[in-house]
Amino acid sequence: VRMCHYPHAHRLYELCDELGLMVCDEANIETHGFALSFQLSFVATHPAWEGALMQRVKNMALRARNYASVVTWSLGNESGCGTFHEKAAAWIRAFDPTRTLQYEGGRDHGDAVMILGNGRGSERVTDFVCPMYDSPNDMGAHARNPKETRPGVLCEYAHAMGNSTGGLHVYWDGFWEFEDVSLRSLQGGYMWDWVDQGLSLAAEGGELYWGYGDDFGGADGAGNFSVNGLVSPDRQLNPHAWEVRKVYQPIETTLADAEEGIIAIRNRHDFRNLDGLVGGWRVTAYGGPGSEPAVVARGRIEDLDLPPGGVHLLMGDLPRSSLRESVVPVKPEPDSEYHFRIDWKTRRAEGLLPAGHTVAWDSWRMNVESAPPSEDLAKSAKITRVVDGDRLLLRGEAEDFEFVFDLKSGEIERYTFAGTDVLTGGPRPNFWRPPTDNDYGWEMPTELAVWRDASQNQPVERVQWWQNSDRDVEVIVTRSLPSVSSLHTTRYHIFGNGEIEITGEIDLGQIGLPEMAKLGFTLDVPADLENAEWFGRGPHESYADRQTGAAVGRYTMDVDDMFFPYIRPQETGNRTDVRWLVLRKANGTGLLIEASEDDGIRAPLSFSALRYADADLDEGDAKTFRHPTDLAPQPNIVLDLDMAQMGVGGDTSWGARVHPPYRVPAANYMWSVVLKGIR
Repeated sequence: VRMCHYPHAHRLYELCDELGLMVCDEANIETHGFALSFQLSFVATHPAWEGALMQRVKNMALRARNYASVVTWSLGNESGCGTFHEKAAAWIRAFDPTRTLQYEGGRDHGDAVMILGNGRGSERVTDFVCPMYDSPNDMGAHARNPKETRPGVLCEYAHAMGNSTGGLHVYWDGFWEFEDVSLRSLQGGYMWDWVDQGLSLAAEGGELYWGYGDDFGGADGAGNFSVNGLVSPDRQLNPHAWEVRKVYQPIETTLADAEEGIIAIRNRHDFRNLDGLVGGWRVTAYGGPGSEPAVVARGRIEDLDLPPGGVHLLMGDLPRSSLRESVVPVKPEPDSEYHFRIDWKTRRAEGLLPAGHTVAWDSWRMNVESAPPSEDLAKSAKITRVVDGDRLLLRGEAEDFEFVFDLKSGEIERYTFAGTDVLTGGPRPNFWRPPTDNDYGWEMPTELAVWRDASQNQPVERVQWWQNSDRDVEVIVTRSLPSVSSLHTTRYHIFGNGEIEITGEIDLGQIGLPEMAKLGFTLDVPADLENAEWFGRGPHESYADRQTGAAVGRYTMDVDDMFFPYIRPQETGNRTDVRWLVLRKANGTGLLIEASEDDGIRAPLSFSALRYADADLDEGDAKTFRHPTDLAPQPNIVLDLDMAQMGVGGDTSWGARVHPPYRVPAANYMWSVVLKGIR
């Protein structure tokens, strides 16, 4: 815990003593405002200020010296570097040689009067290399630098503003890689920050919302820049807090040897073994919609006396067949997946934690060969067609369905199954998402604007259709995308059982286009299909670069709960690695969406099902600092089905882009989904 940017209430230190949280106490010194006149170090170098600054450092140390939780002193925040810092460092080391000292403001080169520090200043003012917001690559370079003798600790990183904290696992992959590199180890960092800073206000209708920044007459244009926490103002977890919890967990369980069924357990605690925890593991078979998940093997790991930092290879108490990727102790079911999961829980109540509290978990898919699915005879049922002006009507005999296609707009006008409308519009090609706070930070709305236009302006060039037989019909819709000088083709293959295979294909004729925000379809679903069930990551939202903390499983949730009310509305509600999704009415009738298969391999998709359209959450090129209470729900559910969406990022909120592996390059793509009414 870094006490930013001044000492805090005594009760907080007492809690840290009690709970075992290590503290970096920070002097109340901040001269950031001087950077506007290129004199950041003015106060630190001016003799008139030396007495006042020294008093603040001394007061900090004198009031907190008896708290066992305090392990590091900080000379302040963003105050340049001057003669004062060297004198203050010398005083505090003489006063308390038992603790370490850090100060980010020092630099290893350049004019400290003019520019911010980089955390690599003289050893006279900092025992750590403690930069702000260095990238994972920067920290790796520090660990590889043989000339550096100090450990690396990010004094701030992973700016958790809005829908954020993507790429956190990338930092920690590097931290663990270099945890034992002589004195140049990477020891972690202080995430910015803990809590969204907002105050409760009431809208005209009495509904409460969190006010921020300009809501209180601020004239500095800060907007929502203090809304950057892991928890909301009332300390409820934001979605990205679950990612932090998973990445920070103190136990790691991995599959060490698939053939031998050996798992490796690593204890990342600093001071305790694992004998106070119980590891409960299970292997679960997940089938398709309508089938219940089945636990096919389970067991417990108890009394594991594994010291801090130790690794234990374990097989003896676990049935070998339950961990081997090629064998499970039951007959495989058609279209099933087998997943191993282990949860480490407290054996008894400890402090704030009740007995049975999950401290850590890990899971992975076991590559089990499933029995091939049986042939769907209903797919070959007869289908009839009627052309009525600009409408193509298809009806199925074996299943009670009607499919109405608008040949002019190139969209499905209505899909009715068992007497119930399950689709009322779309699919429309979509390459855009409502910008997040981080997106605005790197000017994504401007840099990727051609893809917003491509999602909004896509005139239909032609619609073709034909009936292959009395059992299936095909429709092809070609749209122009003027902003990217390209074409998009949507192919529909409709079968007599009501199943619709939809394939999107984009052919980019223009070279040098910016990356896409996403790649997929948007559909309109009746408002009463509000019960969602899916097999993929969950239950909370996840994104390409923020899904470590969302386990693959089978989840149910009301559509109203899939929208997260970020204090400033933005992209929200996405779920990744989805194999299938069902949206149902209360009577059970609904729409099934499945990821397509290629040579028996199902390519997962991501989805969101919200009562708001992208345009409702998109504030354009400049943020207007709205609130969730400003939004009006759509008359239907807006369903986004994506082959890909770029990550949310999180290194900073003022320029850092999403890491390259989690972008969607502008290229030619083809992707498919399967829709079918169910009851």
